[in-house]
Amino acid sequence: MKLQALCILLFAAFAAADELVLAETCVEEECELPDCRCSSTNIPGGLAARDTPQIVIRSEKADSGLSGGLHESV
Repeated sequence: MKLQALCILLFAAFAAADELVLAETCVEEECELPDCRCSSTNIPGGLAARDTPQIVIRSEKADSGLSGGLHESV
């Protein structure tokens, strides 16, 4: 029974993979901030890493436990 269920799941996964549509290739010359930005590890705006602002997330709500107590050490 478990083998049959596994085979069905594998078949469904491979069948769904054929249906997925890939994202269009991003053309950097046509994609400009603030409306568009191609995926990249480069910092936008030509900023140096030392001049790039950091994001700080603050919450008044309960911790879900997924952060692993990271916010407590900050």
